[in-house]
Amino acid sequence: MPDGDFAVNAKYIPLDQLTRAEEIFLQAKEIWIPMDESEFYISYSTYPADAKLCILEWESSDPAVATMKEDTLVKVGVGDTTVTATLTGTRGEKTETCLVHIYDPKTENVGKITSFRPAEDSLEVNVGQYRQIQLVFQPEVCSANWGISYESEDESVAFVDNLGVVTGVSAGSTTIRIQHFETGIEEKVQVTVSEAVNYSGEWVKGRWYNKDGTQTYKGIGSWSRDSRGWKFGDTLGWSAKNCWQAIDGKWYYFDPEGYMEKNAYRKGLYLTGNGAWDGKEAAAVWKKDGKGWWYRLPEGTCLKNTWMKIDGKWYYFKADGYLAQSEFIRGWWIGKNGVQSDPVRCGWHKTARGWWYGVSGGWYAKSRTCRIDGTLYAFDQNGYLIEE
Repeated sequence: MPDGDFAVNAKYIPLDQLTRAEEIFLQAKEIWIPMDESEFYISYSTYPADAKLCILEWESSDPAVATMKEDTLVKVGVGDTTVTATLTGTRGEKTETCLVHIYDPKTENVGKITSFRPAEDSLEVNVGQYRQIQLVFQPEVCSANWGISYESEDESVAFVDNLGVVTGVSAGSTTIRIQHFETGIEEKVQVTVSEAVNYSGEWVKGRWYNKDGTQTYKGIGSWSRDSRGWKFGDTLGWSAKNCWQAIDGKWYYFDPEGYMEKNAYRKGLYLTGNGAWDGKEAAAVWKKDGKGWWYRLPEGTCLKNTWMKIDGKWYYFKADGYLAQSEFIRGWWIGKNGVQSDPVRCGWHKTARGWWYGVSGGWYAKSRTCRIDGTLYAFDQNGYLIEE
């Protein structure tokens, strides 16, 4: 440095004006490291790449196996520990974990990579979004010294870093080439980049987007089906219950047991045969006059000659559109409030003494008058139909 005076120009920038890192990716979900080296650097990437402020904390779940000195793992003993990196951004905390196996190479044989493949052959990402390519190695237990390189055939569409993190640059498609230096094996992943869409509070292609448009939740959502119907849940154990959910651009409602409702109304909105809301914002409403209740649809008509599930309860609407009340319809009892709630179905039965109505071995009508499918019938004290 030359002698004499010199000046340094510095500009103070408040922390809240610095661009913060919002996403973090670790080199792998699981690694094997030999004990013969005292320290091991955990490779990671943070995004956006031009962020000036990165607030990052590291933690090892078992200090008896290893501790963390910033991003360097300091080995203590043989065993397993989970390394957690927590990044604090303007949208909250984002965590990534890596299961680390520290082994003694003198007593445990951990081989080198013989082959690998991408966990997914194709990847979809939006412009400005980040997705990491996950690899599956053979043998499953292999050295952490992988020597893997990534290259995008068209960086104007998507860029990929040395940890396989793909950044969507512009709409289009490209191929990511993945090569293992030692074996020379090469694999490919097709990447499709779409224009950014401002998702908010919804599931899109199995991923949950927060109300602010961020995608931080790690659970992957999917549909499942059993003999009773369809459900929607994720890999972390959550399932949709007693709520509306926006899934791939459509709204669905799930009952308290988690089953998707279909051919039904919720809050006046109709759920079609495939379970999706029909998109009509005008809602159906209950109406009443001197004759009874009916359910008016948005187009001005009403339900007739049909059962309908409305807000989780079953109702029957007669030919004139009025709600059935205090009567039997097709064997089902409809209460005074119009709700079909009895799980047992009744029917007509005949013996040598005559006709009776009820359930074999259970309840039957006696000493009363019942309206059955629109007609009044009287039954004597023994339960037999009084025929004129």
